[in-house]
Amino acid sequence: KHILMQQMFSTSPYISIDEQVQHVNAVSMQNIHAMKNSLRSHVAAITYSRDAGADSLDKFVARIQTTTPYEQLTWIPRPVEHNEHVQATPGHASNVFMVGQTTNIAYDDPKIYALRAAVHILGGGMSARLMNTIRGKMGLGTYGIYASMQRSPNHPCFIVVSGTFAPDAAEAGAEKTIAMITDWANNGITQEELDNWKTSHDGPRAITLDNVQQIVSVHHSTNLIGKEPQEEWDAFEQRVQNVSLEQVNALLREHIQPTKLSIVKMGNWMSADDLSDDE
Repeated sequence: KHILMQQMFSTSPYISIDEQVQHVNAVSMQNIHAMKNSLRSHVAAITYSRDAGADSLDKFVARIQTTTPYEQLTWIPRPVEHNEHVQATPGHASNVFMVGQTTNIAYDDPKIYALRAAVHILGGGMSARLMNTIRGKMGLGTYGIYASMQRSPNHPCFIVVSGTFAPDAAEAGAEKTIAMITDWANNGITQEELDNWKTSHDGPRAITLDNVQQIVSVHHSTNLIGKEPQEEWDAFEQRVQNVSLEQVNALLREHIQPTKLSIVKMGNWMSADDLSDDE
């Protein structure tokens, strides 16, 4: 992930495992005690009655808000261009294949719903194109290959396709993955796929509100992208239904450049040097 993010962004929170180990090793007891002494904690037990009105709770919460500033790193995207990193990882029994690309779509752009549809159809589950074709129809040894979209106020939306292959299926699996991403970007999705995406939200949405922890998680994750949670939740279904086939396919043609993908291969892959030696 660190290598892929380096290829797509000149700044991001992702650091290498070596850097993470160095940071952990640098921690001392003095650091821990200094941090502990600098912390201010608030412990409260609340019994809240709806009859009391929302103002009383809001006033209470306002009194315990921390004044510590919250700083977030701005991710700076690199120019979109093709690059490929191949790295051997001896001792591992599987090959990892990752593909990424940034877009110029902001986290709050209405186009986000069309992009969600497109990415889900490409690799949003077992029945999505990638898994259904590569493992289901071709029978290649993949432990899983999926596509996801990431959005945040700190960076433009970007797409990642990530798969894990048995070594003997890796080259064919990677080749087919790139071919499928190219077809998806150039030729788009079908009306049937879009209709299936629109009807697939009821179950996951119900699960999202299945318990208090899930509700709190959705609430905070929505806050973190600068949105009002209740408004976003209420508007979600209509926004999904408003997505048209023309919008999705036009977005793919405009924003996805299949000849300029960032690629990372980790495991027992043939490098460019190996291929030239064979030739």
